[in-house]
Amino acid sequence: VVATNPLEVIKVRIQTSNDEKTKPLSIVEVFNDVGGFGGLYKGADACAMRDVVFSAFLFPAFAHAKVAVPIYLAAVLGGVEPSHFLSNLLAGSVAAAPAAFIATPADVVKTRLQQARGAGNIVEDMNTFDMAKSIVDAEGLQVLFSGWFERVIRSIPQFGVTLSLFDILSTKAAEAGVM
Repeated sequence: VVATNPLEVIKVRIQTSNDEKTKPLSIVEVFNDVGGFGGLYKGADACAMRDVVFSAFLFPAFAHAKVAVPIYLAAVLGGVEPSHFLSNLLAGSVAAAPAAFIATPADVVKTRLQQARGAGNIVEDMNTFDMAKSIVDAEGLQVLFSGWFERVIRSIPQFGVTLSLFDILSTKAAEAGVM
């Protein structure tokens, strides 16, 4: 969060600016627009919440799926043992889908806290829980799950590949005595 939140703020500010006259055109302009270093950490608590929730579901699900997926694939393939990479790719993909879905409300709140707003907007003074309550009160609980499908679809290949490669490289490093 320390490293990624400033990048998230810059990305969200650029994506959500809708006034061409005031649209930040550079990182320096975004930096000034958010009020300096402190503004780059707007929504950091929501970002941390999203990451913690996501990780709390992803890693245990991946650990279980790494065991179950090869067994399932072997049964489907008529006893043929699947490759380690394919098994882990599918295990990471299976683990990422529910993790991404469950973390979506925190991501929606984070984005709302970070998006560009006019001067004096009440959102500037909201904390994570006030923002979540405001969204639910004004737009309904379902809005907290806006974009869940897109998050899930993006996370499936991203974490399938990432976790599979990490597992393979970790195994290779351990075999080489590096870890």
